[in-house]
Amino acid sequence: MKKILKINSKKIGINQPPFVIAEIGINHGGDYNICKEMILKAIESGADAVKLQSVIVDESYEKNTPSYNEFKNKNLNINELRKLNLICKKNNVILFSSPGGNKSLNLIMKLNFPIIKISSGQMTNLDLISNCLKFNKPLIISTGMAFENEIDKILSFF
Repeated sequence: MKKILKINSKKIGINQPPFVIAEIGINHGGDYNICKEMILKAIESGADAVKLQSVIVDESYEKNTPSYNEFKNKNLNINELRKLNLICKKNNVILFSSPGGNKSLNLIMKLNFPIIKISSGQMTNLDLISNCLKFNKPLIISTGMAFENEIDKILSFF
């Protein structure tokens, strides 16, 4: 197992400085200008990376549920994501996203983000994780909302 993971020019691992990820998620509310401003503030603050969340709401949630209503109309389109990715690249900051399902995974991989992040709510979605592995990118899996048996299951999967 590698002791150091290199993503673009950033090194992550033992004896490396902390790798700081600015979590934006969907806090931009689907507004490109707000997201851009949040990214610029993250860059100004010294973040190494910025993480968004990409959810195709009809793929991931039942209509009229709290989650559906929360994520509805919160996505940025691919052209907006391309522009934001350029801003990050110019500032040596990594932009990546958590997919809410396979369709959003395919969307963000069109942008060639160097990392994929799986949310704790999706960490047991082995179909999604299997599809992530096909892209041969570093994969961060959140366990914040997981039970110990779910963590054991995903570790066994790997």
